[in-house]
Amino acid sequence: MRIIKKVISFFLLHQRLIASVVSVLLLALLVFLWLLFRQRRIRKWVEALRRAETLPTWALAVQVRKIGELEMAYWDLGKGKPILLVHGIGASKFIWRKVIPLLVEKNHRVIALDLPGFGESRVAPVNAYGLDSQVEALQSFIRALRLERPVLVGSSMGGAISLWLAKKYPDLVGALVLVSPHVESFRIPRSLHHLFKVLKPLNRTLTAKTMEVFVRAVVSRQEFVTPDVVAAYLRPFQENPLTWTAFGASLQLLADRRLHHELGPLHAPCLVLFGSRDRLVRQKGMERLAKAMDCRLVIHKTGGHHLMEDEPDWMAQQILKAVEARKSVPPAPKKPIAPFRPCLPRTPRPVG
Repeated sequence: MRIIKKVISFFLLHQRLIASVVSVLLLALLVFLWLLFRQRRIRKWVEALRRAETLPTWALAVQVRKIGELEMAYWDLGKGKPILLVHGIGASKFIWRKVIPLLVEKNHRVIALDLPGFGESRVAPVNAYGLDSQVEALQSFIRALRLERPVLVGSSMGGAISLWLAKKYPDLVGALVLVSPHVESFRIPRSLHHLFKVLKPLNRTLTAKTMEVFVRAVVSRQEFVTPDVVAAYLRPFQENPLTWTAFGASLQLLADRRLHHELGPLHAPCLVLFGSRDRLVRQKGMERLAKAMDCRLVIHKTGGHHLMEDEPDWMAQQILKAVEARKSVPPAPKKPIAPFRPCLPRTPRPVG
């Protein structure tokens, strides 16, 4: 009884001390469990990054084509009428992995490239990411591969590049498919471009969790956002320290006001695809674009910004319809071939 009384009296005299010790122990336990969970999660992402289970075997056959000072990586599969797939900002040819087999089995040659600075393509000079420079690089790529009036499929920023290419070089494009193209320009401070140049270490601090947020923003069907998919989106940023710089430099293309003000009908048949659950592009903008360019607008009720991720079968069907429409339009008059030159800023004339 004496021992019990002593214990009770001790607890009564040191209530605050005991409560503090218990609180510290509970907090330490919570921190330990959180670190354990995070460590397992990190291992899960790292294992997915190493395995790359999302990529099929044919995706390992990456080719590289040198275009002037640029080196552009791409997949080239199948035989038949060419279909050229162009990704958007921050993405790579990886986003087309579900659509490519569906087009190849329909006897088409499918080429999916990495734009300069993204995916496995070498980073270009900072001045080579504007709209005109990207168009010149893409038209040189088409000529280098000797693609005869390919069906050009562009997603987001790739849609803007494809649109401007079809306007500037109508003889190179057989048909145009724009997947949620970014044509509504917005002003970006020049200081932001310089900020991306300075913050090159951001590549190494970009975590899988941050990339997962980005992927979930462009994909409507969240069940498709697996660790393997996130790891594949993240890999170019981790392997190439300059990819973040390319991302920042590409913002100048999205801010080009010509995309908003200089729209008009094209020679090639045009199809605009839009997902009603798109969080990055407005439906009103797509309706205005389709009307200005005399294009057919097709809206998917449940698709997101990356329709090729959400609805690959539906996407392949729409591309095949564009292939059929290509047959009904004769080729445009050819323009003279010009060597590829990045569009560099003009040197100001001396005053006085």
